[in-house]
Amino acid sequence: MSLEKKIEAELEEFYLKVEKFGLGSYEVVKDFDGTAQSSEYYAWWYFPELIDFHKKSREQNSLSHIMNISILINSAIVIEGFLYELIKQYIGEFIEINNLEARLNQELNEKLDKSSWNDLKHFYKLAIGNDLNLATSNENWKSINTLFLYRNMLTHSKPVKFKVEVINNEPKITHFGSYENIYKFLIEKKLMKKVDIIKSMSTDLIDSEIADYFWDEAQVFINNVLQSNKEFDDMPIRDSYEIAFEYKSNG
Repeated sequence: MSLEKKIEAELEEFYLKVEKFGLGSYEVVKDFDGTAQSSEYYAWWYFPELIDFHKKSREQNSLSHIMNISILINSAIVIEGFLYELIKQYIGEFIEINNLEARLNQELNEKLDKSSWNDLKHFYKLAIGNDLNLATSNENWKSINTLFLYRNMLTHSKPVKFKVEVINNEPKITHFGSYENIYKFLIEKKLMKKVDIIKSMSTDLIDSEIADYFWDEAQVFINNVLQSNKEFDDMPIRDSYEIAFEYKSNG
């Protein structure tokens, strides 16, 4: 059979499958051994619009505080989701190859699937060849690491509180766990004032200004990472970014 006849036969078989099963069905896309992959989407694509929805609606009800907590947590989710997808695309996946390189690639993919924030920083360096902090400014990097301190404390529902100890006849306050570093960062950025224990024995590390600051910093970080490497320009992560933020251009 000539090549032309063979192509015609394969096309005819394909069209019959499309007619019977529908375009894109398993029967059409399956490989010779019966394997197939579906289309995909990532959850992080949908959180930017949710965050902005919370920003617009939080002052209209009694849930503003929990919405600000949600903005902080979801800002971290967007960053983790973005980095995971970027690294996943960059390293790719070997199919039907059994050699050392393929096995190492598979192991890396499996570890990436279980990655934490610290793991993502390590895998970014391993895959891209540069430390992640070099993809953005020093101040933005400080903000992002503080955001993840926030995320970890909030998702594990650690109490927002401080204790007072007298040291050298002077009362000194210390916030619980990582909240102390967060508190110092917020003071440095003038996002809150120092706690005045004479006036009040309460603390509030979360308000709308603080939540909005970290969401803004998250967006700066993502844009800086995308611009830090020309190889990213031709990767699907660019399309994913457009999907995640297209609601802004749609009004």
